[in-house]
Amino acid sequence: METGDVLNNQQAHSPVIQKVVRLVDYLTRLTLLRSKLVRDIDEYEKVLWIGSVPHEGGCFTQAWGRDEEHEPDEWLEVQNRREPELPAVPAQCKDWVSLPSLRNKNDLPELLPEITRQIPNPDWREGSDQPETIPNTKRLEDHPEWNSYVEDKWLPWTEEHNAWEKVHKVYSTLFAIHQEQLRLGEEYELVLGLGLLTWQTPTGQRVRRHLVVADAILEFEARLGKFTVRPHTEGARLRPELDMLDIEVQPARAEESAKVSLNAAGDNPWKKGCVEGVLQALVHSINSQGDYEGSLEAKSIRASAKPIVEYAPALILRKRSAKGLTETLKRIKEQIENGKDIPGEFADLAEIRPNHDRATGDGPGEANGAFDGEIFFPKQSNDEQRRIVDKIRAASGV
Repeated sequence: METGDVLNNQQAHSPVIQKVVRLVDYLTRLTLLRSKLVRDIDEYEKVLWIGSVPHEGGCFTQAWGRDEEHEPDEWLEVQNRREPELPAVPAQCKDWVSLPSLRNKNDLPELLPEITRQIPNPDWREGSDQPETIPNTKRLEDHPEWNSYVEDKWLPWTEEHNAWEKVHKVYSTLFAIHQEQLRLGEEYELVLGLGLLTWQTPTGQRVRRHLVVADAILEFEARLGKFTVRPHTEGARLRPELDMLDIEVQPARAEESAKVSLNAAGDNPWKKGCVEGVLQALVHSINSQGDYEGSLEAKSIRASAKPIVEYAPALILRKRSAKGLTETLKRIKEQIENGKDIPGEFADLAEIRPNHDRATGDGPGEANGAFDGEIFFPKQSNDEQRRIVDKIRAASGV
């Protein structure tokens, strides 16, 4: 269609176009009012920092680099292991040690300097007022087998238990994310965040959120006790996110430029050269003092006037934002203003479809008028149910 034809078409339908545009603007503002803007990563439901994954058996992350044993779509893998058992204390030392103290891995365990035990009272006779047992105190003597136990068994156990504890901590966080996903459903999403921005903006807002995200899924193999994080089945959709920044401090066209640059990553968030280039460009665009650090772990805690971006990948469970809906409404508005057809269901919502279209089923809603017979309900129906049936006969939705 030529430009002149589009303009003529818009002029011919300007009352209709303006009505739909007003509806789109209203729905967009309503969506933004009902959605909460999150500026701090600590406000999300669950966060697992990839830097906390230990270099232990059963653990892997693409943040460490490619591994021939793992497929490119395996972003993270953590398999649980059995907790190491505390080695048994030598029989000669059992009475001289406090067993709970053995689990305090911060201090070397020591034997008690003395112990008191109840022994039979030699002066006791049946019917006498003497106690049947009396306390007997023993002082510690040399126990060479204790030193061997500490050096050969207890110290190796602490090292093994510390390694297990690091793995179990990450595994427990993934388990909590998995349980929350099952409980919360599709209203929440799992994303991989890259490039943590920590900044006190000129408008006074404290920001601590990732600049680039990718959609992820969490798989759980209960039999093996193993969690695997992969790209979402519909694609990772690697993309920048700057919605946490006020309009006044958002760099002009930075988000569009970042989208274009991220295309070189091929939807792979672990193309570190490409992603880091985007993160560096974003922080330098945000502020002249902006600085980038390629650290795997997040080190910046306090926000300052100098924006800091750290690589710091993290797995985040969060409520779905309204951005998808607002972008859809934006595309509908652009489509309408460019003279293209208004989507049928949206035309129904705006109450602008011709009556004959609804009655005959012409256009997108043609399937609604296909059945014109009698409706039977499984149980006795009420007036509200019958009104719904009448509306379905004449419209694309209720």
